[in-house]
Amino acid sequence: MMKNQFLFSRLIPYGAAIIIFLLLALAYCSPVIQGKVVQQSDVAMATGMQKEMKEYHDKTGDYTLWTNSMFGGMPTYHIGGAGLPKYNVFGHLGKFFRLNLPAYSVDIIFVYLICFFVLLLALGVNPWLSIVGALAFGFSSYNFIIIAVGHVNKALVIGFMPAVLGGILLIYKQRYIVGSILTIIALGVHLYFNHLQMTYYLVLALGVFFVVELIYHLKEKKIKVFLISSLIAGGAAILAVAPNVSNLIATYEYSKDTNRGPSELTSHNTENDTQGIDKEYALRWSYGKAETFTFLIPNLYGGESTQNFSEDSKVYEALIENGIDRNQARQFVKSVPTTLYWGDQPFTSGPVYLGAIICFLFVLGLFLVDPKTRIWILIATVITIFLSWGRNFMFFSDLFFDYMPLYNKFRAVSSILVIPSLLFPLVAILGLKGIMENKIAKKEMTRYLKISLAITGGFALFFFLFGKSVFSFYNPLDENLVKAGYPDWLINSVTDERIRLLKKDAFRALVYILLAAGILYAFFLKKLKFEYFVALLGLFILMDMWPVNKRFLNDDNFESKRKANQVTPSQADLQILQDKDPDFRVFNLTMNPFNEAYTSFYHKSIGGYHGAKLRRYDDLITYHLSKQNMQVINMLNTKYFIVPDKDNQPMAQYNPGALGNAWFVRNLRIVNNADEEIDALNNFSARHSAIMDKRFLESVPELAAFKFDSLEQGSISLKSYAPNHLIYDSESPVDEFAVFSEIYYNSGKGWNAYIDGNKTEHVRVNYVLRGMIVPAGKHSVEFKFEPQKFYFGLKVELLSSLLVVLTLLFLAYLWFRNNKSEPAVPEVESKKP
Repeated sequence: MMKNQFLFSRLIPYGAAIIIFLLLALAYCSPVIQGKVVQQSDVAMATGMQKEMKEYHDKTGDYTLWTNSMFGGMPTYHIGGAGLPKYNVFGHLGKFFRLNLPAYSVDIIFVYLICFFVLLLALGVNPWLSIVGALAFGFSSYNFIIIAVGHVNKALVIGFMPAVLGGILLIYKQRYIVGSILTIIALGVHLYFNHLQMTYYLVLALGVFFVVELIYHLKEKKIKVFLISSLIAGGAAILAVAPNVSNLIATYEYSKDTNRGPSELTSHNTENDTQGIDKEYALRWSYGKAETFTFLIPNLYGGESTQNFSEDSKVYEALIENGIDRNQARQFVKSVPTTLYWGDQPFTSGPVYLGAIICFLFVLGLFLVDPKTRIWILIATVITIFLSWGRNFMFFSDLFFDYMPLYNKFRAVSSILVIPSLLFPLVAILGLKGIMENKIAKKEMTRYLKISLAITGGFALFFFLFGKSVFSFYNPLDENLVKAGYPDWLINSVTDERIRLLKKDAFRALVYILLAAGILYAFFLKKLKFEYFVALLGLFILMDMWPVNKRFLNDDNFESKRKANQVTPSQADLQILQDKDPDFRVFNLTMNPFNEAYTSFYHKSIGGYHGAKLRRYDDLITYHLSKQNMQVINMLNTKYFIVPDKDNQPMAQYNPGALGNAWFVRNLRIVNNADEEIDALNNFSARHSAIMDKRFLESVPELAAFKFDSLEQGSISLKSYAPNHLIYDSESPVDEFAVFSEIYYNSGKGWNAYIDGNKTEHVRVNYVLRGMIVPAGKHSVEFKFEPQKFYFGLKVELLSSLLVVLTLLFLAYLWFRNNKSEPAVPEVESKKP
């Protein structure tokens, strides 16, 4: 009885943590209680991307790994959804950790909180203090901004980062069994949610950790311990990777053919000589150097780009002072032709705010944590901040972009700030752990506290007093006000509002820093009990970060399930849907066609929205589709345009020049390379001619002397359509060369052609399409998408998932056996890790 009561008392903080996390997540996203969900632009577009995949699965029960819903056609590996085979054990574990909570909001916040809680527990932090640390990480602004816009997988990958780090740190602390269990589970789920850019950044930070660990082990002559720990960590990582291998193989294969890989163009692409994405494109979203101070002051650079000027703004105040009617003033501040944000990025959904209190505690923590921890975290933080500056620190960016493997595969370098978002609260809490364990003398503590207060509070005070003189507060969009002829007093009021926002947030930062310093010093002097200190610190952190996050994700972001993330068909859509032809494309010119997937809700689009589109199709967009080359548009079987009518409403426009699903051509022009091939599309008749790179003569040598039918006696038409299986009927008295209005994707990676059931070679023509010789007579021509490496990966996935389960059970057995004589739950009081 006494033993059970003792055990129950030990469990209280862990149960309390789960309850607190659930309640906070539900309170923040309270509209979910009414059955609402977050209206997320990326989720809405993902729904459009996945529409054909899901409809195919619902109709057949089968899975398609190819969709024609956007960019003419592409693999589905990175489109998600649509119920691919669920052999991966980590997919089920990922669902378990999300507790079947309301999707894409509450579940993500809970993952943020619980995983950082686990990290701190792994480092021996008191569970009550670990709850506070979880709040600091979970409520950092970027975590909520990506929920608001719908970067769901990225959010979940970030959410599991702390647990991955916790597992690795445990292994290197020689707690091999529990460290391996945590690493396998956390890293496996982290990889399952599949955002390799975030994984790469985590690996980069861990790389710094490994180097520092190696140096310290060499110095202490403990290299054997380092090697054993590294072998165990490597084994755990392999087990985490194995069930994800099908997706990783597909990603590797696909990436070489996308805009994340090298271009075949040379004369057209002289500015981008990398083996990855275009450097200018990759560095477009670069954080400004001074913008890094948004860690401390969120509105230092005005906040988010889409934020409206409010009725509390200097703009509204200026309008009223100059005699403008209040109703007119209210309408005007909602549509000012510039933005509050005035930083270096093209636009932003919000700043990276880590919390004034956490910035203060981070600086303090750097004095208090052990040297090894301080060194690796400080180096990793500095490197990632430098990299986030991108084009604003080209020497450093060039170094990584040109020489660091795989770094040039990723864009939006500002997102690397997820690493400081992870490490700042970690150091902050580890510093407090040191204070709790009475490791710091009063004299040292007082000095460190003063220095930390002077640095963080000093910056907040400096920006409050002198920010107006330091910054320009200028956004190039402000020229819209000048061009529109607005008076100087109105233009100046925009600058005044940016200054007001900076000063307001600088002052609030200073207040929270002083509050945190006050309660910390009182606790250190034993004037404040531990439980009160922790409760007040957690409360102040929430008071600091909660309202800032509400600027970016609030009740206005929620909508009823029926309406959220859906696209209502326009009259143009409804008109086109009356066409029962199963396979044609649509070109939507009422918006940027190459940066939206709404069209894919209802049609097969020649545009789309994806960060990794096929490289050749990307070239086609750049050099032909963006210039509306009608021969190229027609060869893509673009049967309809959607254009704005006189009232700027979408209107369907039939294209009589669309060439259909397949056709025979009169001649084949052989070119020497990709540059000649894409240039040839400027001057050719897609109906009568095809263009082919000479390299395909090696696989189909008979094309060199092929005799073309000049009389156009034959016919070929689509008989059956499925996204992964196309069947055509062909009839001709002579051998023909057919062009298929389908996107070519290397036959070794998926698409195979068959004539009357016999596998037949096909080639790439017209830069992106498929072509092949069809013999005389009546024939059935088929294309099947059969990516053998992916299917092999699924078998590995199934077998390795079984191995993971067995390994975890065995490790759990060892852990319980080794701890059966010890309390099942660690002491609530902090222990030295």
